[in-house]
Amino acid sequence: MEAQIMTNQVIQPAALQDVPKRIATVERKTFLRSAALVFIASMIVTLMFWYVLPSSMLVNENSDYKAFYGPVARNLLRGAVTL
Repeated sequence: MEAQIMTNQVIQPAALQDVPKRIATVERKTFLRSAALVFIASMIVTLMFWYVLPSSMLVNENSDYKAFYGPVARNLLRGAVTL
C-alpha cells in the first residue's frame, strides 16, 4: 500500500499568479516615495535651521584643515613628502 503525501498547494487562476509581483511593485513604489519625502523634508528642515541661525554662529571654527590637513595636501601635491 502506497502512502499518499498531502500538500497544501493550491492551484491559482492565471489572473492571481502575478499578485505577489504586483504587491512587491506597489510596496517598492511606496517605499521609494516615502524615502524621497523624508529626504526632502530633512533638507527643508536643515535649510530653515540655517536661515534662522544668527550669523555669529555660521562662522567655521574648524582650524584642523588650516593648521594641518591643508598644508599636508599642498606638500603632497608639490611632491615634498617626508617620511
